[in-house]
Amino acid sequence: MVSRGLASVKSRNEDGQVTKLRIDDQVAERVMFGQLYGMCDSLTNYLASTVEASSPVVLKYVPYGKLSDVIPYLGRRAIENKSVLGAKEGGAADERRAAGQKIWRRIVG
Repeated sequence: MVSRGLASVKSRNEDGQVTKLRIDDQVAERVMFGQLYGMCDSLTNYLASTVEASSPVVLKYVPYGKLSDVIPYLGRRAIENKSVLGAKEGGAADERRAAGQKIWRRIVG
């Protein structure tokens, strides 16, 4: 996006890696990342904290309808994301750990 003039680098770390990206207003409404709700929230959080834009950058969607219509779709997404869901480190393991910590903080304080 930067090489095509659609975004600009706001900041970099000591290693030269981009830490903040700004999407230009003229294209902000046309650039969006969509994810199934509950899948890889760490990526969503990373995108939301790294990319600045005048419009939302990350969209979370929830399929709805009759269970018989939704289950095949969710099954295909689970198969596509098998490596993420089954990883011992990262992916679903981190998601479960983070959810557990949030629940613990809300209960215990």
